[in-house]
Amino acid sequence: TREKFLRAVMQQAYEEMFSRFTLVTARPEAPATPEDLLQAALRVLGRFVRDNREFIARLLSDALAGEAVAREFARDNLPRHATVIVGLVAAGVARGTLRPLAPAQALGTIAGALAMPILAGGAIAESGAMPKAAARALAESVMSDAAIDERIDLILKALAAPPRATRKAKETP
Repeated sequence: TREKFLRAVMQQAYEEMFSRFTLVTARPEAPATPEDLLQAALRVLGRFVRDNREFIARLLSDALAGEAVAREFARDNLPRHATVIVGLVAAGVARGTLRPLAPAQALGTIAGALAMPILAGGAIAESGAMPKAAARALAESVMSDAAIDERIDLILKALAAPPRATRKAKETP
């Protein structure tokens, strides 16, 4: 059936990404901080979203519209990488390097900063609502590797634990 075919195509794309995602977060050969692993994981996710923007936008649209195959796919797969991300954030919190946040808050911050510029910016750039040169500039400013990496740096700064106040700073009025 059409649904089985769509599910198989979606699953294959996701499995390829998740395989790369798992490789960069498992790094047993080199000690890495949770922030290093989170950065590597977000690079994989950001590039996956960019490279599969139309597919992901359609998946989200279909899931929100109640399409069973899209909802099942999201239910079965989103927790897989979300659990890893939440675990990396929790490890950073335990080390005192990331701020304690509810898992949904951390995931929302990450998804909003990493994926939404790609999904929304790409849709706007391809809508025909702006001159082609402006559309290309918009797409480059949110979808390039450099733009993705810049947002990942911003995410890590947003999630970073606030600096501890020193005793002198506390004593100063």
